[in-house]
Amino acid sequence: MIRKLFSNIVFKNFSFLTIGSVLSQLISVFTILKITSVVSPGDYGLYTFLISQGLLLVKVGNLGNTNIVIRSVARNGDLAKDYLSNTSLLRLLAIIALTGFYLVYNSFFGTLNATQVGLIFLFSLFNCFSYLFEWIFTGNQRIFPISVIGLIYSVLWFAIVFFVPLEKISATTLFALYVTANFVKCAILYFTLLTNNLIKGSIKRFKESVSTLMRESWPYLAMILVMLPLTNLTHNFLDLNSTNEEIGYFNLAQRFIGPVGLVISMLLTALFPNLAVMWEKNPDKFRFNVAKGFRLYMLVSAFGCFAFTIFSEDLIKAIFKEEYYSAILVCQIQVWYVFLTSVDSFIGTILGATNKEKLILRFGIVYFFLCTPSLFLGSHYGAQGLSWSYIISFGAGLIYAWVIFQRKLQLKVEKELETIALVLAFGLFAYLSAAYFNLWQKVLLFVTVLGMFTFYTTRIFKKLKTT
Repeated sequence: MIRKLFSNIVFKNFSFLTIGSVLSQLISVFTILKITSVVSPGDYGLYTFLISQGLLLVKVGNLGNTNIVIRSVARNGDLAKDYLSNTSLLRLLAIIALTGFYLVYNSFFGTLNATQVGLIFLFSLFNCFSYLFEWIFTGNQRIFPISVIGLIYSVLWFAIVFFVPLEKISATTLFALYVTANFVKCAILYFTLLTNNLIKGSIKRFKESVSTLMRESWPYLAMILVMLPLTNLTHNFLDLNSTNEEIGYFNLAQRFIGPVGLVISMLLTALFPNLAVMWEKNPDKFRFNVAKGFRLYMLVSAFGCFAFTIFSEDLIKAIFKEEYYSAILVCQIQVWYVFLTSVDSFIGTILGATNKEKLILRFGIVYFFLCTPSLFLGSHYGAQGLSWSYIISFGAGLIYAWVIFQRKLQLKVEKELETIALVLAFGLFAYLSAAYFNLWQKVLLFVTVLGMFTFYTTRIFKKLKTT
């Protein structure tokens, strides 16, 4: 059985992806520690703001093609050459156009100089191509090269940060080095595609190929545009209404919380295929398991956020210098936004498994109208104000999504009020203990709660397994 498991292509790909992601995250943590040990919060804020602006262009510049390219190459490997050629040209045109729009925005509202905008253009271009190359690998179910190259890139960036005298260079120069590392990653991905003979097939006419691609991609692109205020524009809100220091605290909190989101993302990735198959073969069993399993999922996610909240202050004070202590409360707030998004992501995973993509888009539109004004106003109060705005506005949208989700799938999450009450208790207790308990008291509390939590959730899991 074990031999069959390890020979399974899905299991191997998931394992490569998980191991590569975890190792890259660990290296990234050490890289951030090195940067923040030398760079001031203001310079760190500018450096991460430049990255966020590049990622903003990448997000839109990918044009929602991710799933379409992967799915098409998986079904027909001879489409790889066509997608690589025509989609690369499409991305180049998109990034040039988006950079033009960004130049207009920056001239009226931004503060970046021409060199910084030029570096953002290069960063977004290299990353758009890198993602395209990775999609072709993924479509061919060749995850191992992506994981290895990701690790090489992480080690390369760590080496640059470790050996370059950061105290003697500006935030712009640091970003230029980061862009260089991304170029190296892009080049390695391309030459690995070539050497593995994965660029196969013929090239169609540009208009024909792109028209077909965009007809299938537009719902995903619409969702990306609708969710931009929540995923990417918050940095711009802080840039307009606050300071570089607050951008630094906000980004440091996001990086620090990253592993929590990564674990949840991997869990959902593992669940999705099983849910999709179950929905097709036995919808009644699907509804039954979701109704019971959602409760377990929420409690596990909430416990993880509880643990992070009570120990985050001690961790940050142990590894970051005092200038960054303002990020402590930001982390403790943002981790509960991660919990809210984990619930929303599970809802999206379930809806995706039941072919209800339009409903996912509707929820995105609701989040857009609720969150955008709230986040803009919250950014006037720095990273903490922005983080609280996330909790309040996204939480309000999630209530709507929660009700409609259950109604559309004709199911009722088991003991939902009891589960919600437990989650609220986790959050309140975490904040109180983080504020008033010392480290040993927190450890004792954690062990006690862990024992009670394990006993409670094990009973739920046994009921789920026996039905």
